[in-house]
Amino acid sequence: MKAKILKLGTSCNNRCYFCSEDGTDYEMDFEKLSAVIKTARTGCEQIILTGKEPTIYPRIIELLHTAKESGYKVITIVTNGRMFAYQMFTREAVLAGLTDVLVALHAHTPEIHDRITSVAQSFRQTLQGINCLQKVSATMSPFNLVSISAGTVIVEENYAYLPQIVDLVASVGIQNIFFIRCKPDGAGPDFAKIRPHLSRALDLSRQHGINAFTKGFSDDELGDYRSFRYEQFLQTHPVLTPEL
Repeated sequence: MKAKILKLGTSCNNRCYFCSEDGTDYEMDFEKLSAVIKTARTGCEQIILTGKEPTIYPRIIELLHTAKESGYKVITIVTNGRMFAYQMFTREAVLAGLTDVLVALHAHTPEIHDRITSVAQSFRQTLQGINCLQKVSATMSPFNLVSISAGTVIVEENYAYLPQIVDLVASVGIQNIFFIRCKPDGAGPDFAKIRPHLSRALDLSRQHGINAFTKGFSDDELGDYRSFRYEQFLQTHPVLTPEL
């Protein structure tokens, strides 16, 4: 499926030290964002709303409406999941057209996750957000069932616990997980350290019946696990830029 990415801006309610998302001057300009969603629809089935934290963009619900009215089959938000802990917001987002969510889940315990995000109670609120999304979308099914995936950026604090993260994902009923290599800026561990834990996590995902993917690793690095490499499924995902 052909998809396009739209970054909404710089604001975030987490402070993950590894974050490499760049913001833009137009993050508050709803008209320009709305216009680019409409024009990008030609030949494109999916729109991915990202940035730092798109759910705290003040007019995110209206942007979801715009995407739905423009005819996108898949409307995705990449998020830390915390805003979805609020039932009213979640219901409005689902009604507006949200179909898919990729939730950042960086650890299996609040101590590690909150240390990575630099925000106390962020782990608790992220899990609440996942639970609320599941409950709200289930009450609105079969027409509004939201697909939820987890995304784990691999850093020094969590690389040894990747199998435990898979167990957590299975326990909360998520069917997809992405293991994402940290940008090569000194924040991520060497692959030699990651390899045994990632291999175990991928094996465990099979046992749980979870769809697991890696992102940012080469075929040579993954070896026998290269079939998990997400890049092989991708079409070009251009980042959209409104006319300023």
